[in-house]
Amino acid sequence: MAATVQRGMKELAKMASETMAILSDMKDDLPESAMGTASWSRLNKLEDILLRLVATATIEKA
Repeated sequence: MAATVQRGMKELAKMASETMAILSDMKDDLPESAMGTASWSRLNKLEDILLRLVATATIEKA
């Protein structure tokens, strides 16, 4: 069972990392004038959630 949980956490961390890369591209596509807008704020919130997810999965994996 522990091995299954570890595999799941590893996969979760991988998916979160892939999503972070897409998020980074999305932020790069926004013009500088978008900084501080609702769209920028939502992307930042999503980034924070994904970072916590990666951190949690990494800790659980160890």
